[in-house]
Amino acid sequence: MVIKKALMAPATFEDGSVSPYGFGWYFQEYNGEKLMWHSGWDPDAGYSALMLRVPKRQLTFIVLANSEGLWWGN
Repeated sequence: MVIKKALMAPATFEDGSVSPYGFGWYFQEYNGEKLMWHSGWDPDAGYSALMLRVPKRQLTFIVLANSEGLWWGN
């Protein structure tokens, strides 16, 4: 369980501030809910994906696309 908690937490910088990123996941709060998300895309193949987790509610949302529309730059 300790490893899982570490994997589901953002990294901490040397000055003590919290990074929005850690172990492959981005972290943020929205309306008081902790969100974990990761996205990816392949510009040569023309597809993208988004995985969003709301750990407190045990919800996971996965979207796959045949375009670059889900890439974090969009």
